[in-house]
Amino acid sequence: MRPQPTQPEGADGEAKPGKAALKRRRIIEAAARVFASRGYAHATLSEIAASAGTQAGSLYYYFASREDLVEEMLTEGTRRLINRVKAALAALPPEANELERFVTMVRTHVIVTCERDEFVIAYQKIHDQVTDEMRANISLEERAFGRFWTSIFKRAVKQGFIRADLDARLTRMLLIGSISWMADWYKRDGPSSAEEIADAVIRLFLEGAAVDDRLMSARLGSPKRGLQPRRKFAAIAG
Repeated sequence: MRPQPTQPEGADGEAKPGKAALKRRRIIEAAARVFASRGYAHATLSEIAASAGTQAGSLYYYFASREDLVEEMLTEGTRRLINRVKAALAALPPEANELERFVTMVRTHVIVTCERDEFVIAYQKIHDQVTDEMRANISLEERAFGRFWTSIFKRAVKQGFIRADLDARLTRMLLIGSISWMADWYKRDGPSSAEEIADAVIRLFLEGAAVDDRLMSARLGSPKRGLQPRRKFAAIAG
């Protein structure tokens, strides 16, 4: 993948996007729009360039190939999700516990997915159509998010909010997988808002669907669970 153009530093020491970086970003956003509407096979560089307000030939200054642009676009979608989750966590008060952080992480993930911006739609449409090598490169960012997710989950377990007998990786895959599919079936004019769906996911995970925890523990042979203090989840879950 071609490295991003060097960005000058501002007075505060943080990198400031120059004209080249801004144009590169504009091209990536245009690619998301075009791939979201046209799909992987039918989207062309000419369409992407037109959407970005530039010429098709100039795209090669920023990206070595069509595949290079696709990879960056898909990676950017995951990066945006991570940044939204981290921003939501940073907005929590310092005294927030790990259950509140976990709930915030899940809620934000649901809401970002249900917003169905071009990056989310493009990812859903073309992720399975790219090469194995490209998927492997994209998965680096996804695995980083997975590690971040798991670290919050494990701290919530350590603080006694979530059962210690749950497999962190399996739980992560089940939750993230179910959230990802929301981009396919969620409708903004449907019966439930994104916030209501987030509440449902959180309540179902934290409280379960069974009426009586003790009965389910006996039926499932899971004495480790026992009766869980649902009251401590109610206010946080919304």
